[in-house]
Order: sequence, then C-alpha cells, then structure tokens
Amino acid sequence: PGPFRFEPYLGIDRHLDSEGAWRLQRDIERGALAGVIMDHYSVRQANALGLPCKGIPVVSVLSSEGSVKVPALLPDLDAFFDGALARLKAAGSSRIAAVVLGNSDTWHGLPELERRYSAAGVAWRPEWVQGVPTMPSFDWGAHAARLLMAGPRGQRPDGLIVADDNLAVPVASGLLASGIRVPRDLRVVAQANWPTLPEIALDFEWLGFDMCDLLDRAVNTIHRLR
Repeated sequence: PGPFRFEPYLGIDRHLDSEGAWRLQRDIERGALAGVIMDHYSVRQANALGLPCKGIPVVSVLSSEGSVKVPALLPDLDAFFDGALARLKAAGSSRIAAVVLGNSDTWHGLPELERRYSAAGVAWRPEWVQGVPTMPSFDWGAHAARLLMAGPRGQRPDGLIVADDNLAVPVASGLLASGIRVPRDLRVVAQANWPTLPEIALDFEWLGFDMCDLLDRAVNTIHRLR
C-alpha cells in the first residue's frame, strides 16, 4: 500500500491541550488523513477526538484498551516472559525476579504470570515482582532494582526480567549503584523494541519485538480498512 507520508502527533495522552492534539483535530476535520495509528496512551482519547470516523480508520498498537473498540496489534508478552524464563533458567538462574510496568493491566495479569513461572519450573515470589511507573523524570526503576538486590547474595535474585524497554535504563542505574556485576552476579533479560535499543553500560540480554514490522502491519491494516 501507499505511498504514505507519516505525520507524528505528540503529547496525546490524558489531555487534549497539546500542540499535537490540536494539529490532529485540525487534520481530522479537514479529512487530510488516510488513517491514524495510536499507541496505548493516545487510543484512550480516540472517542474525544471523534475517531474512528468515516474515511479515517484507526489501528491501535501496544494496547487493546481504549475509549472505542478498534483493531489492535499487540506484542505477545506471554511469549516474551516464557522466553525470558527459559533463557535465565538455562543459564543457571533459579531465583528470578521481574521489574514490570506498574499499572492496572499488569496487576490484573499477575495470576497469569505466576502460572508461567510455575510452567517454567521457577519458584514464584510475589515480592520479587516490582511494578514501576515509566515517568521519564523519575528513577523508580533504580529504586526497585536496588531493593531487589539489597539482601545477601544467596537470598537475593540471581536472574532478573525487565519487562519493558523504558525500564532498562533506570534498572541498570540501580544495579550499577548497588555494585552488581552483570552477568557474574545477576543475569538479566530485558524486553527490546528493535531496531532501537536503550543505551546502558551493563550486559543485558535483549529479547523482544521488531517495531518496524509492527508499523508495517499497522499500515497494511489501515489499507485494508479503507
């Protein structure tokens, strides 16, 4: 399909008083868009923006939750956890913690995560699953990492799953501050969105998704909906 020109509209999350939201509303009213790809924040504002509307289909990526029901393309996070647990266990880790997004979706998904730990033959310790908000100006992820690694070596985690690439930098900062050597003291598998990986000073193993492929699939879905 195409050719298409991509126009970013930034700052559309809990409010519609951003420059990006104003431009998007203007272009919707002008009928200037072939479609809209919305992320897990902006899709919550789809109804307020009058989307989807005739001739402007909407596709959500990274979330199926929103103010309206639209087609959604979702990374398989269950497969990510299965793969991360398998890799850490194969490398010799038996006490595996996780730093996850601190939101209601993750909280309600904890029973499923516990089942995946059990299926992998890994002991489940709920206190070793730390939910962290992804506010870029705060380092809650660093605090969570330091807390997880605060105990004696034989009693603290020897494997860690970082379940969102936005958490990798603060978690790495916390591990560095704690003097943790990766992978000698702790093996880490972190979620990645290729082709861009977070820049960190520790040897994390990356496992995740190709965002270029996800974008291609979103564009193809919009093309089919037109």
